[in-house]
Amino acid sequence: MLVRKFKKGVKDLFAQLEGILDEIFGFGEKMGDHALTPSEKRVKEKVEAREKRLNEKTSSKKKLGQKQKDYLSNLILDVNK
Repeated sequence: MLVRKFKKGVKDLFAQLEGILDEIFGFGEKMGDHALTPSEKRVKEKVEAREKRLNEKTSSKKKLGQKQKDYLSNLILDVNK
């Protein structure tokens, strides 16, 4: 139990240290935005929006595939009756 608490404490400590180092040296997503020009920000937003739409499309295709599988399995069961 003590080992678990120690591991959790160490992870939190390193996460805080990483945040401080990112802030000092300007690494990471949070720190990378402040130096962008307005046009670079627009391009970044467009790319993020495109990725988001793509992820939504792929997730909806997975759902549609599951609905089709359910329909086909029900259809097969109806034919066997």
